[in-house]
Amino acid sequence: MTDSEESILRFADSGAFGKKLFNEFRFQSRWQQLSLDSPSNAPTIQVLNAFNRGGAQIDSTRRTHELEFADNLDFAVGKHNDANRPATSSSADMKAMS
Repeated sequence: MTDSEESILRFADSGAFGKKLFNEFRFQSRWQQLSLDSPSNAPTIQVLNAFNRGGAQIDSTRRTHELEFADNLDFAVGKHNDANRPATSSSADMKAMS
């Protein structure tokens, strides 16, 4: 029997700092669990060159937890008008997984 479960928590916020800075922050946490259960817990019987009976008696569980952080800071360079659009630059992109 196989059983799988996943949970995700996300948070994001963005906003302007004055007229030239814009910041966006993102956070995500994800939990996963995968369980495998043997269909039979009966002992294994092996008769050499004749037959095999019983169960595998192997159960397994895998758990993972991932964290992701990202922070983007955009800033304008130059004048702010429609005829001369400002160039933008991004910095501080960080991603951590565990």
